[in-house]
This record gives sequence, C-alpha cells and structure tokens, in this order.
Amino acid sequence: MRHLIWFSFLTISVAHELPPTFQKCARKDPNFGQCMVKAVQNAVGQLTRPIKEVGLPAVDPLVVPSMTIAPGDGPTKFQQNYKNMEVKGFSKGQFTKFDFDFEQKIVTFEVEFPQLVFEFEYDFNGTILVLPFQGHGPGEAIFENMKYFFEFWLQEYTRDGQKHYKVVQNRLVLEPDLIKFKFDNLFDGDKDLSDKVNQVFNDNSKEVFGDVKPSYESAFGHIFANIFNRLLARVPIVDLFEA
Repeated sequence: MRHLIWFSFLTISVAHELPPTFQKCARKDPNFGQCMVKAVQNAVGQLTRPIKEVGLPAVDPLVVPSMTIAPGDGPTKFQQNYKNMEVKGFSKGQFTKFDFDFEQKIVTFEVEFPQLVFEFEYDFNGTILVLPFQGHGPGEAIFENMKYFFEFWLQEYTRDGQKHYKVVQNRLVLEPDLIKFKFDNLFDGDKDLSDKVNQVFNDNSKEVFGDVKPSYESAFGHIFANIFNRLLARVPIVDLFEA
C-alpha cells in the first residue's frame, strides 16, 4: 500500500546541546534503559511547544498539512485524502521500554497513548464493505489505548569534526484497543445515509483500520523519523548522553 504525506522541516546544521530541561543518561549505566524511558517521557512531555534550538516541533498537537492513504485490499476500497490534520495526545504517552543497541545502532522503544484524537478535513469517494459512499468535510477519529512500537536504524557520520547519528530506516507498529470515527457531510449532508455509513465505520472499525494500517504505520513512522533526525542533526552524539 502507498501513502503520500506532506510533512517536512528545514534542516539547520548548527550544533547545539540538549536543552537543560532534558534528562541525560550514561551509556554505561546498568539501568540505562530505565533511565532513557524516564528521559524520553520527560522530553516528549515538554513538546507542547516547539524547542527551536534543537529543531523539535510541538507534537501536541502534531500538525500534518496533508496526507493521502491509498485504497486498501479489503473493505476500504477508497482513497483517503486528508488536509489540516491535527493529532492531540502525543504528550500524554506512557513509555514502557527503551533499548539502544550501540553496536548495531538500533533504537527500540514502546509507548502507550491513553487517547489520540485526530481532527481533519477529509475527501473520500469509493466503497466500504461494498457500500458506495462519498463526501468531504470535517472529520474525527479517536484511538483509545494506542500502542506504538518503534524501531529506528541509525547511521553514524561526521560533520564539522563532530560525530552525529541519522535515521536511515524505521519501523512502526500501531495497535489500538478501540477506534471511533465521525465524518460530517457524507453524501452532501444527507443525514440518514451519513449516519448509516458512520455506523458501518464504527461497527467495523478494526477491520477498516486494519486494511490500511501498514500505510498509516509507514506515514507516521516517516513523520517521527523526520522529527528525530531534526534533533540528531543538531545535537552531536557526545552531547546526547551523560559522560
């Protein structure tokens, strides 16, 4: 499955240290993983505003100007076009695991979000469970107890005499417990038809999302790899960890 996503940042090569409000962990600490769980939790909780000196945008809300998800192979035989998407709830994530394989340069972590609220403008035209439908307008999707499983593969490089990491590959797995959809103005505002299709979405939410889940995982994996790379481009490896 394919996705298109417009989400980019201007890269600046000036080196910075981590903000003093960010916690650092020592690589040789036997409890390094536990320390990093707390450090990342603390850092993400601060991203309700941009931290421009290290290139980090606000992630609560996370703004995605546009996104296109290709039709699925199962019940979702329609292209999903989104604009002006805002995702609320990322700063409330509870991190449960963090591993850094320094030899292989692989970062792995797990986080659970109690609730993620997606608000957007949508444009759909196709079929869901063989039911034809079309519409455009405001919409909302609420994901309850959403688990994110991340893997980032890093590569080391040198710039201006300092070593940096960059993300060269990523993998994201999404596992929500419950999904609720609401799309306004389906069938040009025909309330009866709109209510029926919204009910179909909600009665079959896991099947609907499961059909296009790989595209969402690819899209949001790209977004978070982009954000991580913004930080890594500014902060040298030596300044990422406690001495």
